[in-house]
Amino acid sequence: MTDRVTTQDRELDLTDIEAKLAEYEAARTAQLAGIDTSPDEVTAAYRETVERLLQEIRFARARIAEGRYGTCTRCGADIPLARLEWRPWAVTCTNCAR
Repeated sequence: MTDRVTTQDRELDLTDIEAKLAEYEAARTAQLAGIDTSPDEVTAAYRETVERLLQEIRFARARIAEGRYGTCTRCGADIPLARLEWRPWAVTCTNCAR
């Protein structure tokens, strides 16, 4: 794994991003553990949202390990740095996310 990835904007420090993603994963895992398992619709929807976000975070971490982080999964373009800073688990560029 390389320690940096270059986007249109500038070079990203993957070590920092990986650390942030690890923190987000730990927080969401703890959040998921604390969600009531009652079958009501609101709780179920909340649980699904947290599970989906956790899956996206894990996928981003895998993309870092594979050397594909920062590249749009749809069109192959660089994902803008501002988008990755706002949502480090983003897998699509701004255009494809629309």
